[in-house]
Amino acid sequence: MPQLWEQTALYQKRPDLCRRNRQHILPIPLSLKGYQILIIKPDVFVSTREAFANIHPHHPEYSIKEAIKRPVNEWKEILINDFEDSVFPSIR
Repeated sequence: MPQLWEQTALYQKRPDLCRRNRQHILPIPLSLKGYQILIIKPDVFVSTREAFANIHPHHPEYSIKEAIKRPVNEWKEILINDFEDSVFPSIR
């Protein structure tokens, strides 16, 4: 089974990839200078149980480490959050 990676907190000065609840932290050479991050929190509640019950993990063409080396304008198509379809099925 592939290792699961998660993004670290956005308030950090440098980006990292983390594995196993921050037990293994891998700094990544990535600059988002000139970009803005917009976080939108929709008024939607889904229990953790329901979210996990409906998730269908896929096997991406690129790992996160490989995907972030590609141009930012490609990220939307290659960095996929498997929870999106579970939590927001009608949006995609």
